[in-house]
Amino acid sequence: MSSVAPNLMNDNDDLTDVIVDPNQLTAKIAAWKAAGFHVLSPAIKFTSFAVNFGANVGALVISTDPAMGECYYDKAAMKEDERAIARVGLDKFTQLAGISWLPSSRRTDPRTVMNLWEYHVDGAFVSYDGTPQIITGTSEVDLRDGGAQIGGWTPQGWKDLLAANVGKPKDQCTWNIGGWSEQRVMNARRFGLRLAETKAKNAAIRTLGLKGKYTLDELARPFIILRFQYIPDMTDASVRHMVAAAHMRGISALYAGTAHRELPEHTGGADIIDISSVRRPDPVPVSVAPPPVAETPRADSAAASIQVSKTEDAGSSPAQPATPPAAPDVSPANVIKEVSRETKAYGAKHAKAGQTFVKFHIIDGNGVDHVTIRENVGTKAEKYWRERIPVRIKSALNDFREQELSAIDPLQTAPVAAAEIRL
Repeated sequence: MSSVAPNLMNDNDDLTDVIVDPNQLTAKIAAWKAAGFHVLSPAIKFTSFAVNFGANVGALVISTDPAMGECYYDKAAMKEDERAIARVGLDKFTQLAGISWLPSSRRTDPRTVMNLWEYHVDGAFVSYDGTPQIITGTSEVDLRDGGAQIGGWTPQGWKDLLAANVGKPKDQCTWNIGGWSEQRVMNARRFGLRLAETKAKNAAIRTLGLKGKYTLDELARPFIILRFQYIPDMTDASVRHMVAAAHMRGISALYAGTAHRELPEHTGGADIIDISSVRRPDPVPVSVAPPPVAETPRADSAAASIQVSKTEDAGSSPAQPATPPAAPDVSPANVIKEVSRETKAYGAKHAKAGQTFVKFHIIDGNGVDHVTIRENVGTKAEKYWRERIPVRIKSALNDFREQELSAIDPLQTAPVAAAEIRL
């Protein structure tokens, strides 16, 4: 690393302050490049920024330690001292650059061909002039038998190679086909979808100046990433109010079901927040068992009845039963809107080729489709749907970009109708 690098890295003015002067940023970019840093910037010279915009500067050093997972080595495509940035490293770049991957990012292959993955990504970030910019990337990972991306490797070719090695001295044996062994092919196929997504993101980020591979010496130098952002005037009370209101709206969107209330208008003077209208949680009722009552002899039953009547006439009222605790909130995500079954057949290359299985579709109140092929989970969902029992649904995205249901349990509250769902 250049001897200038430590001075720049420790200079607070370089990496902690937002740069609002275009000429200052231009000068710093020139200094960073002279020090051998990798500068990811849309330009090397700036004459103006959008109004109230500045550049937030971030520095990142990619670790070459394989245990960190920030870069990887591909023997077939790289020299011994070259590495490519892996998904963990790419995620750090996207965070520093302020890139948001859009929901349109998806797997685009038909999913009917084994060992073939195609992925497309769309990302958005804010440019120096304040306008949103879109970056795209597409990749195809073809690990089918005989494909060029695995050096023409085939199972039969591998068997023939092993047979040809029999009886040869170890130093005369060949253990790969086009640089690919059986173990390497199997490992690559295990992570085919992830590799396709990583390559697509790499292709998109590369439009900002990121290369496909770097030498170990290059990776030892810091990457400088510019993130342009709007800088509100926080000395203005009304602007502070709008920033706080926007932040609260963001929290309500992040946590589904959170009630949103607009902040009161700022009237100047001291910032006093009226919380008198905020609903406080109801106290949890405590059920106290009544004290034991001694049995009255049968002979005195009439007198006991008279005594009770007199007590009631005196104005006392019988003890009221304790109020049961309030039921938990029921949001649309806790309600099953519909459950359906779909009969599907295993593919020709599956161990159960020709056989069929049932795929359950569980639609919640938000319209999210949770799927499962586990019959015990699917039948439980059908039962809760018929009986209108609110549930807790646990699901996660699988390799087919579906919300695969792993668990479904009652919410421990009374059945509800659709009209009672809290939106």
